[in-house]
Amino acid sequence: RLATLKYVLRRVLDAASVIGEKFDVELLSTVLGQDSLEVLETLNVVAHSTSLVCVEENFYRFDHSRSRETLYEELSPPLKRGYHARIAEKLESTKIAPLPFSDLAYHYAEAGNKDKALKYAFDAGQDALARWSNVEAINHFSYVLRNIPEAPENAETRRKAEEGLGDAYYSNSMFKDATRTFEDLSKRQTGADKLR
Repeated sequence: RLATLKYVLRRVLDAASVIGEKFDVELLSTVLGQDSLEVLETLNVVAHSTSLVCVEENFYRFDHSRSRETLYEELSPPLKRGYHARIAEKLESTKIAPLPFSDLAYHYAEAGNKDKALKYAFDAGQDALARWSNVEAINHFSYVLRNIPEAPENAETRRKAEEGLGDAYYSNSMFKDATRTFEDLSKRQTGADKLR
């Protein structure tokens, strides 16, 4: 019975460590396929018997990033990928508006689903740029440009990502990087796109 309890506690903590330092119980219970009340009870036991997790408003969080990292690093790579894939699928299927593009990009990338990671990284870059989160936009657009295959069907996405990267550099007062990005972009464009 004690071994079963330890397994249940560890399973909840393992899945939570993949979600992140701060995690939502509804998402966690959906990922685990458990009733949210059962997950809350398990987290309550962990919070009262250890200092691994604590309540923060409507969320739980790990007491320290090191605790989360230790649990996460002990997972086998296939199990990590499986959890990341399940988390991404559950986030994608929720009716949260707007979708958490950055989280989706991260979890799909870690799950090894490059196509969806690229799609959501591009969306996250555009979203970050619209919110003036320039460093975040730079990171997302750079990820897209590093990972998107050089193929004719990706030309428009690549152009928009490079343009977004240049805009983010410019808005972040990184003028040399912005100039280099726009010059590289203009070399590959023709007509109205080149003028823009």
